[in-house]
Order: sequence, then C-alpha cells, then structure tokens
Amino acid sequence: MESAGTCVLWIAAWLATAATPAPPDPARLEANRRKAQELLEQAKHLDPRKPAKVSEALLLKCLALDPDHAECHMALGDLSTNPEKSRRHYEEFLRLAPDHPMAEKVWWRLQPFSNGGWRIIHMPKGDLVRPPDDQHLAEDPWLRAWELYDLAEQSVEKNQLDEAEARLLRCLQANPRLAEGHLLLGSVYAKKLEPSKGAEHYREFLRLAPEHHQAEKVRQILQGVRGEVPVSPRASDPKYQEALQFLQDGRDAMARKVPGKPLPADFARSSRSAQELAKLRSMEQLAPLSERLADARLAYEACVRVDPKMAACHYVLGYMDVTGGQRDRAMKHFREALALAPDDESARLARFSLERYDAWMAWKAAHAPAPH
Repeated sequence: MESAGTCVLWIAAWLATAATPAPPDPARLEANRRKAQELLEQAKHLDPRKPAKVSEALLLKCLALDPDHAECHMALGDLSTNPEKSRRHYEEFLRLAPDHPMAEKVWWRLQPFSNGGWRIIHMPKGDLVRPPDDQHLAEDPWLRAWELYDLAEQSVEKNQLDEAEARLLRCLQANPRLAEGHLLLGSVYAKKLEPSKGAEHYREFLRLAPEHHQAEKVRQILQGVRGEVPVSPRASDPKYQEALQFLQDGRDAMARKVPGKPLPADFARSSRSAQELAKLRSMEQLAPLSERLADARLAYEACVRVDPKMAACHYVLGYMDVTGGQRDRAMKHFREALALAPDDESARLARFSLERYDAWMAWKAAHAPAPH
C-alpha cells in the first residue's frame, strides 16, 4: 500500500511538472518579432496589382509569430472588407499601442462601429455624408441650417431657384445669423430678378461677415442698388484696417503665381494654332506650395497680432496648424475663432475638428496607464 501511495504521488508530481510550460526562449521570441516585422514590410510593399489575399496571408503569418504585433493588427483592420474583423483588429491595436502615432486615426475609424452609422453632416460639403432630402435633417438648429444650405446649393446647381429659395428661408429660420445663407439667398433673388429682396440679404450678409472674402464683391453689387451699403462697425479702427490688409496679404500669398515653365522645342509642331501656343507660353502657374504657405503664415500671424479679434485669420491659422501637425495650437485658434464668429463658413470644419480633438483627448485620459 505504501509503495502504491508513493507511486501515485510520484505520478502526480510528474504530471504537475509536465503541465508547467517551459519559460519562453528570449532569443526565439526576438527572432519571431524580427520575422513578423519583415512580413509586415513585405505586405506593405507588395505589388498593388496582387490580390488582397496575398497581403492578408502575410499579415496573418505576422500575428502567428507575434500575436502582440500592433501594426499587423492595424494593417489587417485596414485590409479587411468584413466590418466585424476590422473592428476586432482595430480594438486590439489600440489595446496594444494606445500611444502609437496612428492611434488617433484608428480610434476614429472605429467610431462608425460604436455610433451605429455615424453621420457627419457638419463637415464641409463633399465629405462623408450629405443629407439625402429635406425629411432627414438634424435636430440641432445650427446643423440643420447647414444641411438646408447644402441642399439649397444643390438646387441652385440644377437651376431650381424656387426650391433653393424655400430651402434657404428654412435655413435662415433655423439660424438667422448664417452669413453664407444670406449671401446665397441674395444671389438666388438676383437670378430671379428680384433685386430689392436680394439687396436685403446682401446687407445682412455684410453686417454679419464684413471680413468675408466675398464681402468686397457684395459691396460693389450694392453700389448699384438703392439703400445703405453696410460697413464693419470697426471700420474706423486703424488696427482693424491694418489687420484686414494682412488678411488680404495672406490670401494673395496663397494665390501667388510665377511664370510658366518653357514649353518643349517640338511643341510648336503640334496641331495647335499660333494663338494657342502664344497663350500657353505666357501662362503662369502657382508658386511652390511651401513658399506660399510660409509667406501666408507670416501675414496671418501678423493679422492676429495686430487685431486678435480677426476671426478669419484665426480660422486659417487653425487649418494650417492642423495640416502641419500642430494640433494643440490649431485648437486654440479654432476656439478663439468660434468665440468671435460662431456662424462663419469656416465654423463647420473648426467645430468638427474640436469635437474630434476633445473626444480623442477624453479617450486617451480614460485609457492612460494608472500612476505607480
């Protein structure tokens, strides 16, 4: 009996030892990581004409070697046409690498999954979604006004002026301070040969947005119509006038052109007429973007330095900082601009950028590692 008990204990000890996994070999783990990274690079640089399944196979091998390879999860999320698979890989990427430079973009790719479809109507037209008709509009008056404005633009493009008028009247009922709505409605009335109605909305546009890039053109239109041509209440302020000049300097810098490149010698033997060739030779082209941006930035910075209340310059500096990767600085400009001119045409993108930034910062704070 005693020998049988000893045998049982020996077998139990052996089983316990066998069940204990051997510690991972650090050299093997490192070799697997290197191989996984190589597979990821192969998938990234694969000939785009090859089927997506080839890239997917490489990325799955990457995860088989290193299940915690965050970038392989991100790449599979991008590659997959199955929304559920994409979501799982994106979530795993964020769990593994919340501080990765791409983490914010991946987090935003997840928002349609968490918000059940997620409409972004308050982005400028041409972005994610445009309202399909007048029956599916936002409850928020500010957003609803912009949706109706976008629909009115579609009506104008089709020359459906009565429909455009009706939509713009509803737009301005939702937000009477929407300068763009007054501007478009003024032009609709001009096309309908109702100049007195148009002038009323042009004047309101100038009252709301005296620094708008179309303001001078509207003032010229109103010169031929009876009644007062509104000017900014700050028109007599020399600092305001100086800031306006810097604003125009910035716009001019972005539109600056240089002489066109000389045409090839054999170009003259083409079927084009002598007049067309002469025109092509004299054509100008835009200066390099980096030069235009640098010069424009100096002008816009001078604008807000001279007059910190010039919302248009804050908006443009915000856009420049967003595209330049200076997110914190961009949000300061956007907050300042929205406080000064919340209904400006640029407010849509500024509001969207701020919502996105604040939501991302809240997620980061919630997922920050606990202090030791």
